[in-house]
Amino acid sequence: MSAWRHGRWMRAGIAAVVLLLAGSLIWWFFPQRIDRTLQGYEFTAGQPERPGRSLTLKLEGTLQRTLAGFWKGAGKFEGKLVIVGESYSGVPEDATPFFYLHDGVGSMAFSWLKRESIGNSVPGLHVEGMVYASTDLKELAIIRTSRSAGANNGSVVAVAAPANDREEGMALANRILIEKLGAPLMP
Repeated sequence: MSAWRHGRWMRAGIAAVVLLLAGSLIWWFFPQRIDRTLQGYEFTAGQPERPGRSLTLKLEGTLQRTLAGFWKGAGKFEGKLVIVGESYSGVPEDATPFFYLHDGVGSMAFSWLKRESIGNSVPGLHVEGMVYASTDLKELAIIRTSRSAGANNGSVVAVAAPANDREEGMALANRILIEKLGAPLMP
């Protein structure tokens, strides 16, 4: 009688572990909706005397983890990343922001259709910058390619979130860039 009870508890324990493992895998691969607001800081790397500014970033979309990225926590993210209150030169107000991230690297862009004449539309595209993110999308570093082109002396305009000042932003951006690219923003 004792052996029967012991065997029953063992089978129940094994079944519980199998169910827990199956549930964890289903949760891991099920797409996760992300709606996050981050406080960031924009600064110019290579020009410490140039003032920076605080920014609010809005991240919305879906994170889909992949089997290939199972051990690293990597996956792909589709959605939009917007800097709240920001206007972009040459981009219409009704442009659609989009953001695609794969294994922590992606781009922040806007697309729109411009009507040139009756029946003719021309697509428009504006890439604001390259985005590097932690696997949980709680930390971001954005290299603003459109703004960096106007900066001089090889400096780079970057946004890091969450960050409250230049030092925090530079440290966070360097940590993420070393992780993703193997090199810091500025040596």
